[in-house]
Amino acid sequence: MTTEPASDLMVGIKTIANWLNLPVRKVFYMAEKGHLPLFKIGSNWAGRKQAILDHFKKLEKPAA
Repeated sequence: MTTEPASDLMVGIKTIANWLNLPVRKVFYMAEKGHLPLFKIGSNWAGRKQAILDHFKKLEKPAA
C-alpha cells in the first residue's frame, strides 16, 4: 500500500491517539518507551501511518 507522504504523516500525540483509538496518555507513554515507531519534529511527536501498521504486523507474526 502506498500513500502520499503528506497523508501518511501524523503530527501530534492527540492526532496519533485518535487514529489508534487509544488514550492520549497511553500513546505518549508508548512513544517515550519506544514501543511505537514515532519520532520528534521539534517538540512534537510524529509518525507515519504505514510505519505504525507495519510495526503492528511484525508484532502479530510471533503470536500467530
